[in-house]
Order: sequence, then C-alpha cells, then structure tokens
Amino acid sequence: MVRMAIRPLILLATLLCTEGAYAQQPTPATTSPPAATAAQVDAPAPAAQPAKPTGPSADTLKKAKLDGYRAKLRKGQTLFCKEQVELGTHFSTETCIDENQLMIVMDREQAARDTMTNHACGNGACGGK
Repeated sequence: MVRMAIRPLILLATLLCTEGAYAQQPTPATTSPPAATAAQVDAPAPAAQPAKPTGPSADTLKKAKLDGYRAKLRKGQTLFCKEQVELGTHFSTETCIDENQLMIVMDREQAARDTMTNHACGNGACGGK
C-alpha cells in the first residue's frame, strides 16, 4: 500500500524538477542572431544551378513502354513496373525495377532475340545451299 502512495509522489517530483530545467533555457525568439559582417553582406549570392533533368530519358521511357513496362514514381525514384503471370498460376504479380536494372534486362532480352535470329537454322540447314 505504501508503494502505491510513493509512486505518484516520485512522478510529481520528477515533473517539477524537469519543469524548472526547461524554464531556465532561453527561447529562440529572445536570443539575438549574430550580426552580419560587411564581408557577408557584400558577397554576391551564388549562382543558381540549372535544374538537372531528373528521371529517365524519353528514349528509355519509350523502350520500356514498348517492352511492356510502365513508369511509376515511388519515394522520389522512377521505377519501371510490369505485370507478369507466373507459370502454373492465373494470378499476375507486378514486378518493379529501377532504370539500371531495366537496362540490364533489356540488354539480355535483346541478346536472346539476336541469338535466336542468328542461330535458328544452324549452319545453313534451313534450306540454304
């Protein structure tokens, strides 16, 4: 029973002690900012940097769209998403990749297309001489 009565007293004492500590700190509005020196006032402002184009290029967007990807913006980053149905199921899943991964995937797919196109007949066995 005594413990139950002491806990609120300890809490009250802690609150009173911290209130005094916060009351002694100066507020930001009452402190004066340091005076600007003449060198700082006369210095020209740095030239504004031209805005860098953010996101992928128009060519990349076009290639991605032709390959079935849609551009989405998530957390300030452009991702390329594609819905695919996995083998053995009717449920589609959306897979999102960034621009670097997109370039790698597109290069691999193009290499696979080139391989199938160039080596489909194998040594001219498809009706060649």
